[in-house]
Amino acid sequence: MWLRQPRPATTKAVLQRIPVWVEAVRKHGGDVVFVRMPISGSLKRLTEQTYPDRDHWIQVLAARNITVIDFAKEPTLSMFNCPDESHLDADDAERFSAALAGILKDRKLVTGGEAGPQ
Repeated sequence: MWLRQPRPATTKAVLQRIPVWVEAVRKHGGDVVFVRMPISGSLKRLTEQTYPDRDHWIQVLAARNITVIDFAKEPTLSMFNCPDESHLDADDAERFSAALAGILKDRKLVTGGEAGPQ
């Protein structure tokens, strides 16, 4: 697997556009939450080496009132292992969804009753 560090100009351009995109969604009554999904094994190590400034990107978005949930910083999400390093096992889908929903509810990012099959 090969990852490359994005060019600083590209990263800066995307970071400048994200608030515009988020505001467009908010103008229509919605909101946006960025979720960094679990990865594991050598992919996680490679990602950490290739993108050492990902925490900075998260801070930049947070400073602009944009929510980012990073699996690595959430105890209930960081415990998941990805058998192929980038996708959760199907058996974990319900537990992961419940954990993510709990975080969204705790942060008051969603409201309403219990979701589930109707």
